[in-house]
Amino acid sequence: MFKTNFTNYSLFTLLRGRSKLETFCLVLWLFGPFVFLVERSPSDIWIVLVDLAFLTRCTFKGDWKWMRHWWPKSVFLFWMAMFLSALFSLTPIMAATEAAIWIRFPLLTFAFAFWLSNYPVMVRSLLVMTGVGLALMMLTLTAEIYVNYEKWSSSSSMGARLSWPYGDPVSGNYLAKFGLIAVVWASVSLSSRNMITFFWGGAAAGMLMLFTVLTGERINSLIVFCTLGFTLLWLNRHRKKFLTLILSCLTFFSFFAISRSNYLKYKFTVSFFDGLFDTHDSGYIHLWQTGLEMFKTMPLTGVGPGMFRFLCNKITYADDFNPRCDNHPHQYYIQVLAETGVIGFATFVMMIISLIYAVWANAQYSGDLLKKSCFIVPLALFFPFQSTADIFGQWVNAMMWYSISLAMAISLVKDGEESKRLFKKSTKINN
Repeated sequence: MFKTNFTNYSLFTLLRGRSKLETFCLVLWLFGPFVFLVERSPSDIWIVLVDLAFLTRCTFKGDWKWMRHWWPKSVFLFWMAMFLSALFSLTPIMAATEAAIWIRFPLLTFAFAFWLSNYPVMVRSLLVMTGVGLALMMLTLTAEIYVNYEKWSSSSSMGARLSWPYGDPVSGNYLAKFGLIAVVWASVSLSSRNMITFFWGGAAAGMLMLFTVLTGERINSLIVFCTLGFTLLWLNRHRKKFLTLILSCLTFFSFFAISRSNYLKYKFTVSFFDGLFDTHDSGYIHLWQTGLEMFKTMPLTGVGPGMFRFLCNKITYADDFNPRCDNHPHQYYIQVLAETGVIGFATFVMMIISLIYAVWANAQYSGDLLKKSCFIVPLALFFPFQSTADIFGQWVNAMMWYSISLAMAISLVKDGEESKRLFKKSTKINN
């Protein structure tokens, strides 16, 4: 039913050689980037379907050897810590439910790592489809700016943030988190001495930087800029003039985008620096303080996964602390500390380190620059010094784990003829 050891290059050849069930599963994979353009619920359904297909394949083949790897073990260890936290939570059923459904995200990474990576042509096709999805998002945002230009350029309120195609301002997450592997690809291509590859890499880097800033999302803009910069530095450590030129161009793109809207000017200047230095009135800092104070109430096991929003106003804090409540503390590490305690936090950090190291180790001895740079994806997404979404949430989590999963699959594609065909344009670099 589920065959392996595919060695042909053609996607159509691959699909013709599969059973109907596996063909359906592989085609379903390729539609992922477009499903994510629709909304959160269809994207979540897509993830669950891929997970179920992977588990069905493992069952039919009796192939559970992947569970012996240390990085899946670290995921399950954190998952068990989540259930332990739920057991001692004031709302154990709700917390256990949050813990139970969270596993769908790392299961997606397991599916990419231990199934998709067996088919280099599928990895290549999904990388291309991801690029097409990003291009469609940019076209959609261009249309939104064109239709609402007067309001968008002159308004200084949150209403000026771009919201197409979702109806709420999260399009920057698609560019910066879902598309982060494309950001790494752009930097790798910029490092090539092939002029055509360099041109396409530069165009991709510039457009991704430009449109992420145009969405008005500062953290996502910083993620894209820092990922581009770090990847370029990783691959071009001795090319100081080259790095200065490229980073200057990316900075120009950023400032050009900021200058297009009154809201962006305020958001990336006055508001940004006020948030950094005005600690008394900073909403994020107050939320982080609330998370830390919540941790002190149940330091060993926390209040339960995803329970910050439900228990924030119900907990008695030390020293009459006045909490600031929201859906989550907007910081992964503080949220995990508050909701799963020291035990969960320790296993979470272990999981993150394991993921980053696994992606790096997979391609440590590879000559392919894209594969060697894939570890930057989880490193950037889990970098501790940034404000974040909900670690147990749905929408942004789905985008983030997709990018991590594709990075993992790319890093696992074996060197050889197929690998050369897959990423051949990313293997040469100017020294």
